[in-house]
Amino acid sequence: MNVKKTGGKTQAAGRRVSLWMVAQLLLTIVVVVVVVVVGQKIRPLIARKQALETEIRQMQAQRAYLAFTLDSLARQVDDLSRTLQGGGNEPAQRELSSLKAGLSQAQALATVPDSATIPARLYIHIRDEQQRPAAKQAGEQVKAAGYVVPGIERLVDKGPQVTELRYFRKADEADARRLQAVLARAGVEVRLSDLSASYENSRSIRPGHFELWFAPGEIELQLRKLKR
Repeated sequence: MNVKKTGGKTQAAGRRVSLWMVAQLLLTIVVVVVVVVVGQKIRPLIARKQALETEIRQMQAQRAYLAFTLDSLARQVDDLSRTLQGGGNEPAQRELSSLKAGLSQAQALATVPDSATIPARLYIHIRDEQQRPAAKQAGEQVKAAGYVVPGIERLVDKGPQVTELRYFRKADEADARRLQAVLARAGVEVRLSDLSASYENSRSIRPGHFELWFAPGEIELQLRKLKR
């Protein structure tokens, strides 16, 4: 009798262990299925979120670049207006006044609200087209450091005789020095130029706006030195 009772208890214990193992296996299967299903649904959402964030950053950079371009045009119009003053060319002055009004409206539309978060961005100005390939190479290094580089412009044939990194707000000075170090590692030595006295309260130049102005022929020489 004792043997039978012991055998029965052993069988019952074995069944309980088997049931527990089956339950654990089923639970594991359920967890795996849930993870797979949820993962399949979450991955597209994450990818979409990342794509939207990239698109927002690009739009912010484009809008900031538009504001900068409009400001440059407005300054050129002001220069022309001063040149024409007193010259008796009233039709041209009227056209310039109309153009200035249109630019002011466009600047207001392009102005980014202060609450918007815009990455620090660097606008590169070259003196001639021969500098463009080397400027692009330097721009890629700056992008790799986390800055936005909207493009390379050739606006004027004259400029500083020493390559300059310009910043327009006192609060951007520390970031300007960090950017100066990034450019130095890219082989471009620059002189910092503080223009905050003129642009501290500008509505068209936003915080985190930097401009790199190359001196004639200097960029290629510096990049060649870096490769040695």
